[in-house]
Amino acid sequence: MTIHRHPPAVGWRAHVETQRTSKGTVLMRTPTSAVSTIDLDVYDQSVRDEVVLAADAVHATRLRVDYLGKIHRSRDAQGEHLTAAPVAGKQFVVEVAGGKLVVTRDGKPAPDDEAEAVADDYKVMLDPDVFPPGAFAQPLAVGKESPAIEVALTTLLQVSNDDAIVDAPRAVLLGAEGDGPDRSAVFQVEVALAHVLGGGPPIRETLQLAGEWRIALEGGWPTRVTVQGPTSYSSADESQLACEGRGEISLDLRRTYGGGAPGS
Repeated sequence: MTIHRHPPAVGWRAHVETQRTSKGTVLMRTPTSAVSTIDLDVYDQSVRDEVVLAADAVHATRLRVDYLGKIHRSRDAQGEHLTAAPVAGKQFVVEVAGGKLVVTRDGKPAPDDEAEAVADDYKVMLDPDVFPPGAFAQPLAVGKESPAIEVALTTLLQVSNDDAIVDAPRAVLLGAEGDGPDRSAVFQVEVALAHVLGGGPPIRETLQLAGEWRIALEGGWPTRVTVQGPTSYSSADESQLACEGRGEISLDLRRTYGGGAPGS
């Protein structure tokens, strides 16, 4: 089986949907406080449309992004809390300039909270080597591991999660499924990931993920990722915090390609 890698062209369109669910329980204690319990029950969803406005020989360098929706939902003892992200219902242009991502809205720099949210979704634009041009030069064999997919999986996780430690990535080709531009090679993937959670106390999250990663046979771009697995929590700085916890996480990402898709 061969994946034909095509660089994105101007006008290439994609519809992207992501869902992430995280549940668990964490016990924490600081040097000045008693033990407290945090019950995690979080759901994040993002729906957006992309159009390539500029590209080089490897990847898109400028995108128009329409956020059709982006929500964060959490549950605790007080009930359910639903928050819409500041980017919801808005259109942005995100591009690589001077080695960083620049986000604009209506031709002007986007407000800081919006720019941060968009840049967080498109960190991968700063790393053109997720799938180098020769990544799929050799045919793939069903039932065999794919080093190119394993390297790409490691790179994506490191780009998406600051200071991430990725261990033991494994990707085995199961076969091909789907029709038209969505016909994809299906890989069974496994990987371990550890990183420090941002925006709060120094808690390290360790994940053991397993699932499927689908790559379009014509184009070489992801069409779906579904992974899930157990999580554990520990202190990233024991002088500030003692903690332990367990939970589970699931992630579902779908990309549907429209007019101008590579290989179409």
